[in-house]
Amino acid sequence: MKRNRAHTEERIAQAAVDLILQGGFHELGINHVAARSGVDKVLIYRYFKGLDGLMEHIAANTDFFPPAATLFPEEATGDLSDFVNNYRKALQSRPLTRVLLAWRTTADNPLTRAVSEHRQHFWREVEDFAHPAGEADRAFLGCLRPVLEDSVPESDVFVALAHFSYAPAVPAEARSRAREQATATATPEEELPTNLL
Repeated sequence: MKRNRAHTEERIAQAAVDLILQGGFHELGINHVAARSGVDKVLIYRYFKGLDGLMEHIAANTDFFPPAATLFPEEATGDLSDFVNNYRKALQSRPLTRVLLAWRTTADNPLTRAVSEHRQHFWREVEDFAHPAGEADRAFLGCLRPVLEDSVPESDVFVALAHFSYAPAVPAEARSRAREQATATATPEEELPTNLL
């Protein structure tokens, strides 16, 4: 009996995930999940107490992000390209994470809240694990501050990471001078965003 229930719960959860991947939260409803999973909607209420309970079940059983330590090379080299490539691969293999990261700013539900919490935990692990070995590493950690404060979308983080992994390290003094020169001569409309300097 327990095996049948566990199997049915998994079918229901997978149907919900498939619906989210297919059409976002617009497609997610008890009737759609029941039809997709081939079970009576009464079972969804019995097993999960409703849609929020189902989403909480999915969140509790999903690894949204890998352990940060697994994304860094064994020896700290100061080259962030390994981390960036491993992070990209980890997100590519987690389609639900990618969809939820896109939805988390516009939908408030147990899944988007869970991915936000996991995201912050992941980036805190990255910050703890990435001991700054050089200027590029310190600049990389500086990029994490807005992530930890949850004030930038994941796409901005990825752009920043790509910049630091593929561009040569720019000494802090040079970045500071460039920022001062750009803001001293530019009108407010012409000022570059500080995250690009």
